[in-house]
Amino acid sequence: MKKNLIAATILTTAILIVASITAIAAYYPNLLANSTPTGPEEEQSNKQLDVAIAYAYAGERTSNNSITGDNGANLYAVTQYPSAVILNTTLLGRSHFSSCDAFIEIYRIQFKTDTNQTENYFYTMGTNYKPSFSPSEFVSLQNSVVNFTVRQSSIGTIGPFKFNMTENSSILSLPLGSQGAYTSIPGGDGLWQEGKPNTITVTAQRIGVLTISNGAVTAQEDDLNTAPITSVNLKAYGTGFLYNEIVPTSTLESIDLFYPIKYGPNS
Repeated sequence: MKKNLIAATILTTAILIVASITAIAAYYPNLLANSTPTGPEEEQSNKQLDVAIAYAYAGERTSNNSITGDNGANLYAVTQYPSAVILNTTLLGRSHFSSCDAFIEIYRIQFKTDTNQTENYFYTMGTNYKPSFSPSEFVSLQNSVVNFTVRQSSIGTIGPFKFNMTENSSILSLPLGSQGAYTSIPGGDGLWQEGKPNTITVTAQRIGVLTISNGAVTAQEDDLNTAPITSVNLKAYGTGFLYNEIVPTSTLESIDLFYPIKYGPNS
C-alpha cells in the first residue's frame, strides 16, 4: 500500500471506516459529545470554506487484491473497481463563526452511477481562530466530529485540520475513496456491481458544522435543502471514469490515476 506524506504544517486527523457495499469493518474510538438542534436556515447556507472537487477517478484496481494485516490475517480490497477524489478547500473568511475559537465543517462525498450504485464518504476540514488554541481543545473538537459522523450513513472519515489557516488560502486533500481500503471479507465490484456504468457523478455537500468556544463544542446539523453543495460529472477515460483539474493531460498515462499527485514538503 502507498504511504501518503503530509506537509509538516498540516495536522491531519484520519478516522477511517473501511467498508465495501456488502461488508463494513468500522474502526473508531468510543467517544461521545453533545450536539445542539439545527440552526436557522440562513446560517446553514453560510459557509466558512469553499470545497471544490479538483480530481476524481473510478476504475479497475491497479494494486494488490489482498494484503497481510498486522496480525498476519489476510485483508481483501473492498472493491475491484475503487474510487478516489481530491478536494480543493479554500478558507473564505470568518463570517458569523468568527467569535468561535475553532471550527470544523463536515461534508458528505458521494460517488453515484447511472446504475444506482453509490459510495459515500465524509470529509472534514477546519482551522482555529484563537492563536492560543490548545491541543486539549483540539481533541475535544475532534471527539465531537467522531460522534457526529458515526451517526451518519457513510463509509469513512478523513480530513485535515490546518492550524492558523489564513483567509483565501487553499489546501488539497489526500485522495479519499475506496482505493486503499481493505477488509477481512472479500469485496465485490463496488460501483461496477450492476456492470460497468455509463456515467458517474461525484457530489460534495456540507452536512454540519462544529465550533468550539471556551472549551464548549456546538454541533449544527445542516438542512440539506439549503446546505452548500457542488457536483461534477466524470468522463470515460481508459477503462474507468475521470474528472481532472489538477494534473497535466500529458502525464495521465504515466501516473497512478488513484494517486495523481505527491504530498509532502518537497512535492
